[in-house]
Amino acid sequence: MLVETNHELIDTPEVAQRAKVCPRTVQNWASQKLIPVIRVSPRCVRYRWQDVERALAKFTVKEVA
Repeated sequence: MLVETNHELIDTPEVAQRAKVCPRTVQNWASQKLIPVIRVSPRCVRYRWQDVERALAKFTVKEVA
C-alpha cells in the first residue's frame, strides 16, 4: 500500500480512477484548465491529487434546503 504525500504525482488514469470518470474526461478538464497540471515533458503530464480535489470542489453542486 502506498502512502500518499502532499507532493505525490499521479498520472491521468489514476486521477480518472479516483474521480470515478474516464481518462478522456480528465484530459478534457486539463485542456480546459479546470484542474492544475504538471507537465513533465510535452507528452507527459502529472497531477497532485490534493490540487485536483480542491479544483473539483469548486464545481460541486450544493443542495439548497
